[in-house]
Parts: sequence; C-alpha cells; structure tokens
Amino acid sequence: MLFEALQYLFTPCPADVRALGHLSGLISLGSRHRRCRRAWVPHLDKSRALFLDAARACQRRRTLLVAGSGLLLDVPLEELAGLFERVILCDVLHLPGVRRRARRLPGVELDCRDLTDLGPRLLAELRAGRSPDLSVPAPEHFLDRQDLDLVVSANLLSQLPLPLLGFLARNHPDLEPEALERLAREIVEAHLAWLGRFHCRVCLVTDMERLKVRGGTILESEDPLFGAALPAPERAWDWDMAPRPELWPDADARHRVHGWLDFRAG
Repeated sequence: MLFEALQYLFTPCPADVRALGHLSGLISLGSRHRRCRRAWVPHLDKSRALFLDAARACQRRRTLLVAGSGLLLDVPLEELAGLFERVILCDVLHLPGVRRRARRLPGVELDCRDLTDLGPRLLAELRAGRSPDLSVPAPEHFLDRQDLDLVVSANLLSQLPLPLLGFLARNHPDLEPEALERLAREIVEAHLAWLGRFHCRVCLVTDMERLKVRGGTILESEDPLFGAALPAPERAWDWDMAPRPELWPDADARHRVHGWLDFRAG
C-alpha cells in the first residue's frame, strides 16, 4: 500500500486524468499483477498469442493501433513493432515504464486520449455546477487514417465505463443506478460500433463474465458488458484474475474471456 501511495503521489499525470481516477486504476492494476503474477500467466499468454496471430494474418503491415495499451502486460510490443512499420499505443495515460519501453523501439508512438470522449465533458460540467449529461457520443478517433491495417482493442471494452462510473458515484451520488447502468452499456456499445467502422482487421479481447467461484461452484456471476451483445468468439478462455485470498478469503475471482482475430468479420 505504501508503494502504491508513493507511486500515486509522484507519477507525472495531468490533473484531469488524475481526478477521473485513471492513474489510481493503472497503479492498482500493476499492484494486482505483481501479487497474482503466476495466476495471470495463461491469460496474458493467450492474449499476446491472439494479437500476434491477428498481426501475422494482415496482408499489409503499415500501422497498428493498440486501443487500451495500459501497462503493456498483454501486448507483445517488441514482436508487434517488428511486424509493423508503425505501432500507435493509445490510452488515456502512459506510465513512465511504458514510455521507457516505447522509446527503445523505432516506429512506436504514444497517443494519450479518452476514447469515450466523456471524461473531459463530465469534469467541465462538474466544475460549472451543472447536472451531468449522460448521453454517449459516437467516437471518431483514428477513423480518418488510411494507413491502418490492424486495430487491437486490448482487454479494454469492459474497462471503459469503470472510471466514469466511479467518478459519477463520487461526485453525483443522487444518480439512479439504472441511469449509470444504461450509461455503462451505451459506452460499451459505442466502442463496439467504433470498432465496426474501421476498414481494416480488428482484433478484440474482452472479459465476458466475472465469476466468484469456490472449487467447482459458481457463487456469483456478473456481466461486465452490462448486457451488450457480441457474436460468438473465435477463442475463449478463463482468467484467474484474483485467486483467494486476493478479494475473498475463501473464493476466487475468475473472468471468462473471449477473443476475435477479426471482429468485423463476425
């Protein structure tokens, strides 16, 4: 906990990104990975293999966009940089370790942006004392680029609503749970619609179900996509995200993960 607190205090980060909870989310993710490293290996290996298979299936390899590059835990950056002329790592924030790794590779670019287009608007409304506008815009990011041959959505889909839901819960506790769930689903659906508008191969990995399990018994199940529908996956596996006692002393958190080598084809 002390290391996380120091990392939060001393990591360079724009104030708005910090206020929306993105920095704390990335730091928490890195800490959980360190604690559960062994349990995460199969999931991370399968994610990397899917991304590499999608990359090798591309006939042209000019530019690859990784949406949700995060801590690069599941992104085989060095291999992808060797396959493509240019790799764009896109996330709302890139921590120093990611920046150092990217600098060592020619053709790797860092792009910082909120792919939902919602965070800056919600902050502006809060500061102006206005009620939050919960309408979800249709993202346009990168759609005008003609050199993209692969877009990867890297374990991002279910994560997109979470910082915004947390921000709204902290600052607008009067909002109805139904309104927040509707917002979350629309964010997920907007990202899927955005992926569908590209004219190149799109590779998608996302968790589809979050389970609380004890032995072979499912105690609880949660839909991380808030009811959004997806086609049948090309690959599927389980991710032991938080083995006991990480979240519960007597149960494990397990995610069901689906992957598509070419989501648009589905």
